[in-house]
Parts: sequence; structure tokens; C-alpha cells
Amino acid sequence: PPPPPPPHHEPTANERVAITKDTTVTAIVTNIGESSITLKSLSLSDSAFSILSGTGPIIIAPGVSSSMKLGFTPHTAKSYSSTLMASFSDGTTDLISTLTGAGYQLAIKAPSQISFNNTLNRDTNIAVTGLGFMTASDTIHIQRIRILDGFSSNSFTLISDSVGTITSATPYALTLGCKPIHTDQNEATLVITSDAVPANDTVILMLNAGSGVEQFAKLSGVKIGFSPDPIRTSSTLTITSGESNIGKRFTLAIYDAAGRFIQDVGKSIFGTRLQIPLNANRLANGSYELRLTSVNGVMSERFVVSK
Repeated sequence: PPPPPPPHHEPTANERVAITKDTTVTAIVTNIGESSITLKSLSLSDSAFSILSGTGPIIIAPGVSSSMKLGFTPHTAKSYSSTLMASFSDGTTDLISTLTGAGYQLAIKAPSQISFNNTLNRDTNIAVTGLGFMTASDTIHIQRIRILDGFSSNSFTLISDSVGTITSATPYALTLGCKPIHTDQNEATLVITSDAVPANDTVILMLNAGSGVEQFAKLSGVKIGFSPDPIRTSSTLTITSGESNIGKRFTLAIYDAAGRFIQDVGKSIFGTRLQIPLNANRLANGSYELRLTSVNGVMSERFVVSK
């Protein structure tokens, strides 16, 4: 039988090529034969990779090299690999390069902290954008937005809180409001849940310097009782209300004897008679103020912790 044709391609340092989405790489084929050969076409085994230039047909003289530029567009967060094959005019096919690439991960970019001006009823806007080399076809879906934890989460409101999407061209716009209910710093956490990969919540700390309570009227028609009183580790709050307050929302917070905010107790809606548990495990012995704040005004009741 006739001898096999001589090879047309010489192994080089880029025989194995690692590529990322935001870069391109160049592969090289060198004719080490004794006569010219035509590179007819190139092919890749995975569609995440692409040939950007140098596809052929190209006539390559003996000892001459030809290069081709390669790109990478992953569609999910995983590892990719592909072979780059070249077909020649004599009917042979050679392996030019083995390509590897790591798929990108979509993520959300948002400010880590928002500081409101020291103003009552202050609104602010934030833009939530996408990361991870988003392509025109990528979309991140905002699934849920919450205000949690911290001191006085009720000071902050979601003015525009509908779910939405993030694309490479359009960020997600969110409007937040702040109506302080403490004279000292108000603090809460904004949590944005999305289908970004990895699917971690995006957490934003919200701060306001305060100046809230003194601007509210004194609340009337409400009484607060503690059982037991003094409190050791826990107590039951009994809140009775007149008709003018029924159906209105309110918040409860604890302050120390010097008027410094200690912790939130919770929030509820006025009824004729309401009972709410109070956990005092973290409170040291001493005198405290329970402050109730609603749209109708503010009231407070003193209590003592004695363990």
C-alpha cells in the first residue's frame, strides 16, 4: 500500500488552549510538508466556541504557518472543551488544538450600603445590574424583595417593589423610602432574591441617621400592660386600643433609660385587645422603655428587668 501522506500540521505551544469569554485566542497550523497544501475548512466540536477568522480555504506553502482566531461564548456555568479540526485538500484531517473554557456565572451588582440623608420621608433610587459577562440573550429574573432585620426595619419602605428582570442593556430600578421612627440611627437590610447563578441573595445595608420620633404626635386611646412585671426572661404584652386605632399598623421597640435604641420587638395591627410575647433574655437588669409607634402617634411604657 502507498505510504500515508506526511503531516501538514506541527504541534506548537498552543496545542491545548484555555479561553475565557472576554478574550480571544489564536491557534496556528504550520505546513511541515514538502509541497503546498490547501486548508479547506475548520470545525469545532462544541458550539460554545467559534472561529472568528482564518476559516479557509487557505493555501499554505511549505514551512509557512497560518493562524486562526477563536472565541468563546458559554451559555451556562460549567466547564467546556472542544477540538479544532482542519481539513486539507488531499483528504486528510488534522487535530489543530484542544480548547477548554470555563462557563461564566451571572450575578447581581448592587451597592453594599445605602445611606439616606437625615431627612424625614426621604426617597432614594438604586440600580441593580448584572455581572458575569452578560450577553444580549441573558436575563436575570428578580423573584422577591424584602426588608429584614436590623434596627427599626419599619423605618424603610419599598416604594417600587414589583419583580422585574435584568438584561445586559437594562438594569433593574428600585425606589426605597425612609421615614425614621427612632431619634438615633435607623438600620435595616434589603434582600433581593433572583435566579442568578450562583443563586445567592443580594444583601444591601440601609442606614439613616434618625430624627424621627419627636415629629410624631402622642398616641391616645392605647394601653400597654406587662405580665409578669418586673420581667425576668420573658413577658406577655397586653395592648388594648380604642376604636380610632383599630386596624392601624404599629411597631414596638425597646429603649434603655437614657433613650438609646436597644432592639425591635415586632410589628402588628391594632385590635380591641392584643397579646404579644416579649423576650427579655438579652436585656440586662434595669429600667427600659417600650415605645409603640403608629401612623396616629407614639406612646411609651416603662418596664423593669430583674433576673
